[in-house]
Amino acid sequence: MNRLLLTGLISASAISLVSCDKETENSYTNTTPVSAYNLYVSAAGDAVPSTGSALYKFTLKFPESTIQVSADNMALPGGSTSSFFTVGMNLASATIKVDETSREVIAFGADEATESGSAVSELSGYLTQAAYLPPDITVPGYKLFVPSNTLHYVVMQYALNDRWNVRTFWPDATFKGSTITSYPGMTEAYSNSNISYRIVMHLNEDKAVTDKADIIFYNAKFAPKAPEITVVLKNLDLEFNDRGYTVKGDDVIPYMVEAEDLQETPRFKFNKFDMRVTGDLTSAVIEYQVSDVYKGSFSGVSVVRPTALD
Repeated sequence: MNRLLLTGLISASAISLVSCDKETENSYTNTTPVSAYNLYVSAAGDAVPSTGSALYKFTLKFPESTIQVSADNMALPGGSTSSFFTVGMNLASATIKVDETSREVIAFGADEATESGSAVSELSGYLTQAAYLPPDITVPGYKLFVPSNTLHYVVMQYALNDRWNVRTFWPDATFKGSTITSYPGMTEAYSNSNISYRIVMHLNEDKAVTDKADIIFYNAKFAPKAPEITVVLKNLDLEFNDRGYTVKGDDVIPYMVEAEDLQETPRFKFNKFDMRVTGDLTSAVIEYQVSDVYKGSFSGVSVVRPTALD
């Protein structure tokens, strides 16, 4: 699925979830399923953080302007499952332009959210289309993995049964922000806001997240007179922790897109690569060193949060 097609789908579906049915204005209900992955952190600190896939359903009701979240037989650490249905929560919606396309964002939350099933508390989140997408640059072997036909992503956190603190994430995410690079002899550091960093977590045959991930640099340019290139770092170490997750590698030989194929490029060896994703798992900081010369640092996000909903 290329970016032009994705952009068209987003444009067609934008504001679809909060648009009322004009023919039946007295009542309107819309339920949308959206896939996500959960990071489970023990509230008591007595278990190692773990991950699992989930299918959330979001039910919007008008004229109440509420949203309910549900999950059925969601796998939990240790082999048990959870099902829940929240109360109707007041929603706030907005549109924001991302890469020149209008995207829908729906915010919601409740301190005590349980209506039935497992206990859900301290819930806050977004159902959002305002996620960055990779540039329209072909990288052999990598197809975009999206969570829903409407291109909504789940950004949500909550406490479950007072046992688990849950945060959602998606294993194919693109981060944009500011990159600062430097090398010996530069009079001043080089700043570039055009580089995108895409993480592609490895999934097993059951679609579960493994302990490896690839990173793709799009429009990489480390000096004012350098060309823009596409760089792929493969099989980096992926580890989840209480704060979020890290992606790391030492002495990594990168691949570059040349002649419509990925070619190993030893002369640009990454001495180190360190990515840390924290908070609601949409914010990242990255540090790396290339060929014992270039040093790079990045700070950015994968999802744009409109200030109107703060």
